[in-house]
Amino acid sequence: MHLPSVVLVQHLHAGAGPGPAPGLPLLATAALYVAVAAAGLLLAPLLTRITGRARSRRIVLSVLALAYAGLLAAMTARDEVGVAVLAAALAAIAVGMASALRGAAGDQAVAGAAVLVVQASFVGTTDGLAHLFVVSAHLVAAAIWLGGVLHLAIVATRRPDRWMLAGGIRRFTPYALGSALALAGTGVVLLVFHNVGLAALTSTGFGALVLTKGVLLVVAGMLGLAHRRAADRAGLRRRPVLLRIEAGVLSSALGCAAVLTGIADPQPVVSLAAPGLSVVRLGDADPVALFVVSTARDRGLLQLAGDESLRVFDRVEGRAHDLDPGDVLPVGLVDSKAALEVTSGSSTATVRLPATAPTPVTARDSITADQTGWMRYQLGRALAVQTYGAHASANVACAALGSRADGVGLGRALRAAGVRRVSVVSDRTSRAHALLRGLREAGVAVVHDAMTLVLASGASDARAALTRVAGRGEAADRSVRAIYLAPWLLDGSLLSMSSALRLPPVTVAAPVDPMSPVADRFRADLISAGGGVAPSLAGLLGYLSVAEAGSAAAPALSLYAATPVGFLPGVLDAWHQHRTDGWFANGTLVATTNAIPLSHDCTPLST
Repeated sequence: MHLPSVVLVQHLHAGAGPGPAPGLPLLATAALYVAVAAAGLLLAPLLTRITGRARSRRIVLSVLALAYAGLLAAMTARDEVGVAVLAAALAAIAVGMASALRGAAGDQAVAGAAVLVVQASFVGTTDGLAHLFVVSAHLVAAAIWLGGVLHLAIVATRRPDRWMLAGGIRRFTPYALGSALALAGTGVVLLVFHNVGLAALTSTGFGALVLTKGVLLVVAGMLGLAHRRAADRAGLRRRPVLLRIEAGVLSSALGCAAVLTGIADPQPVVSLAAPGLSVVRLGDADPVALFVVSTARDRGLLQLAGDESLRVFDRVEGRAHDLDPGDVLPVGLVDSKAALEVTSGSSTATVRLPATAPTPVTARDSITADQTGWMRYQLGRALAVQTYGAHASANVACAALGSRADGVGLGRALRAAGVRRVSVVSDRTSRAHALLRGLREAGVAVVHDAMTLVLASGASDARAALTRVAGRGEAADRSVRAIYLAPWLLDGSLLSMSSALRLPPVTVAAPVDPMSPVADRFRADLISAGGGVAPSLAGLLGYLSVAEAGSAAAPALSLYAATPVGFLPGVLDAWHQHRTDGWFANGTLVATTNAIPLSHDCTPLST
């Protein structure tokens, strides 16, 4: 299963809403809790051993039965339940009503149990058998407690029946106590199942309802204890009143439960979408994605993977920073977590983000040359681990080949295209020197006035060079006819300049296939992770280190042209959808050469 496109999209692209898809539909929610009340009232005579043929009880039970039948009929008309389920539910209700009229406690209990079973058959759960068992236990406990108290409260309204009340209360007390404990226990388990933490209980409407329901249950328990322990005459006189209040409080708790069932679970402020990649929810603001990698016991690097700028206060270091998408920031760690205060607009959250352990990159100098590239490699690997579910060692087409071998491959491709002389923009780093040495070994001369330009610099210098070529700087160079990028400049943010500026043809050398199906998945996962980090060679190599671990393919280099996506003109365009998740906005890469074999003398990436 393609996890990031499922998990991350749910976290990041569901809009600014506070949670996922809502819970049960309105009719199903109402039917569920009407069934709970009706089933509890049917079970009560068996538990209290008071048949309770009081007219008021039959009226209450009739109202509940008619309401339940009406709700199921409406759900059947809307194709939410089948006709067979409707028939089974109506049969159970009919048996229960007939038994109630006769006062047969056993038959009523069977009918009540049948109502709960039928209800569970169309409510169900998608969270597994354990979750279904806990939900069922929670509903049964609620039915027993509410039904028993409501039954006793109705019995207490008739003076001739009050002499039976003491015995009924005594017999029902163990069931009431067990139900209260079961409700509390299963309620806590359900909160754990749905990842509702303490912060959500105190900061969300969902949490307020949970706390309100808990308080109502505590109040009901105290009222039950009060009237069960009544011994003097005054206490016995108050018992019917206390029973009615307890029934009302429990009914209110049931109403809170119905509202909870029909709304979405609150999402935690921080959720882990991939190793080291956390999604932070900031109130009404859009969620933001932050990636943290540890570099030492108490130090790490933070990258903004989201596509909106924000302000981060490092509570360990005591410093504030403004981050743009893709920016990398050193942060302090405590227990392998970054303690941050994250602000987007007017929304702020104080969070602790877990850091992932880094994967060493030992041989490809184009990755380790800068901090941003190293972080992109780590993020690509983390996304692949989330997708493929494995921490695999890497030997991706000997992807750790150095820049000298890349230069030889680039030089051979240039010569095959008839290019013998190039001008170079270099940042004079070791990787640039190695690339130029490879070019010369392949027979390509490096001069100052060639019409073919090779960029072998960092990303910022490359952007400046492209701006000059486009004629937007004081030192505009209009003699350039073709531009070639070093492999480490396979970067979506840089390639996007080819469509933003009127540039000569831009071609990038790549030691891996950036248009393969796995690379397509890498770009999709990167967008799902927030869209703030552009696709790059470093990120793709990190992704491939897991996705194609153990690959023994011979190392090769190809040239890819940065090409805008063609759109259909006029009205024809209105009926076509165009992908915008390529290597740059409204553009993609097109192979212009066959794969050029590279030297086999390479060191695999280590893990």
